[in-house]
Amino acid sequence: MIISSFLSSRNFSHLKLEIEMPEEVYAKSDFPLKLRLINQKKFLPAFLIRVNILDNDILFPFIDRKNTESGYILLNMSERGRYKIPQPRFCSVFPFNFFSKCYAAANEAEFIVFPQMKKCTLSGFLEKHRRTAGDTNIPKTGYDSEPLSIRDYIRGDHMKYIHWKASAKIGKLKTKEFSSLSYQPVVIDFDAVEIKNTEEKISCISYIINDCFKRGIPVGLRINGEFHKEGLSKQHRINMLKALALYGKDN
Repeated sequence: MIISSFLSSRNFSHLKLEIEMPEEVYAKSDFPLKLRLINQKKFLPAFLIRVNILDNDILFPFIDRKNTESGYILLNMSERGRYKIPQPRFCSVFPFNFFSKCYAAANEAEFIVFPQMKKCTLSGFLEKHRRTAGDTNIPKTGYDSEPLSIRDYIRGDHMKYIHWKASAKIGKLKTKEFSSLSYQPVVIDFDAVEIKNTEEKISCISYIINDCFKRGIPVGLRINGEFHKEGLSKQHRINMLKALALYGKDN
């Protein structure tokens, strides 16, 4: 028993766990939590280390000395908001497989779960706003509006954009380039959106924000007394999704 306890303690010693969250986590969608288990011992490997996080287990059979092993746990959070991962636990049946010994690791991690995205009728409002405000062609290539030029075919170009007449005339594949559209900015006023159910409204607005960014439409948000000015940066989008995720939450 003394030998077993000694070997078990040495097996757990100098282990470090690193937790890596994805950049974006959405409610009711699976996401991978990356775990890196680092064996900082100079001379001894670690055996049969099982890491438990939020009732999910992952086994690291062998981590060599001064080495790192990685693995993933698939999680799914049912609601938007701020979450804290409680202290993970290390468990192992090493050395004699008689019983499992466990201890709490020092790590904790906090993260924000963005709202579940749902396509909604607000997208119709967005299309109406764009048509009313007007779209402007700019001399930047894309696949949105009027032909801008003809260039040599590049592998990966969609077949529908090939200029067949020019290709036949020259004997070489040519691709049409188009001018992109510069859209007027859109501001979403949370209180003005006529959806009674708060969660449905939040999911709808989240979808519209991501949809605007995919289309290159600057979007802003008024919510909870704050104004997020129209923009197209990634951080701007994340800030708006955070505001929606934490709306009405005390945590």
